[in-house]
Amino acid sequence: MDFFEFAMKDDSVERVKREKKAASAECTPISLDIEKQTGIFKGSGGTYETWLDECSCVDYSRRRRPCKHMYRLAAELGLYDLGTLKSDTSKLKLTKQEKTALFDKAISLVDGYSETTQREIQRVLWCWHGGNPCVADRNTIEQPLLDGLLILFDNPVAILEENTQKRTVEGMLNANFVFPDEVKQTKKARYNWCLEHPEVACAIVYPDDVVTSISSVFEPVALKIYTYLNKKLDPLDYYYG
Repeated sequence: MDFFEFAMKDDSVERVKREKKAASAECTPISLDIEKQTGIFKGSGGTYETWLDECSCVDYSRRRRPCKHMYRLAAELGLYDLGTLKSDTSKLKLTKQEKTALFDKAISLVDGYSETTQREIQRVLWCWHGGNPCVADRNTIEQPLLDGLLILFDNPVAILEENTQKRTVEGMLNANFVFPDEVKQTKKARYNWCLEHPEVACAIVYPDDVVTSISSVFEPVALKIYTYLNKKLDPLDYYYG
């Protein structure tokens, strides 16, 4: 069949919307059969078998027009141009059953940690929900890191920005660090040098501080974990004050 001709029967607005979704990593096919021109895709409702003229997903069953899976299949076969196709199986949606199993696994891990570590995870998730980096004590979150619940980011500047200029500069001086001669002997000048050399400053003043967040594996249930901890522990009221 001529897939392009079939696609042109769809409303232009709807077509553009599905084309965009089709090219995203969230629409990465699980498998493709080039010879038979079929593909298997994954969605929140399970897996869908896709042909150029039909798909088992709800969208095609309802509209009888090309769904995002059909557009992606046609693009993978070289029959339709979607531009650059992003592929990443880690971005595929989880089924409800998979989400439940992942959440249960996360809570099993969380409940096994000390209350101090649970509170730190709660704070990490608060930062994640707000789209901000979270600076934490590595010793407190060591086990969640080992378990793959949390991950580290190389962002020493965020650690410096979490602290005051005074604390950073005084920490450097108390450690007997000698600033280069060309750096003025003012707090601002010395702090600016630290910002230009964050790895050095953090290693001296904040050796146990790290930037962390929820791992991509548990991100689909991160909000549920956060809600669970807010019910179990005191809410983070001081962050809103």
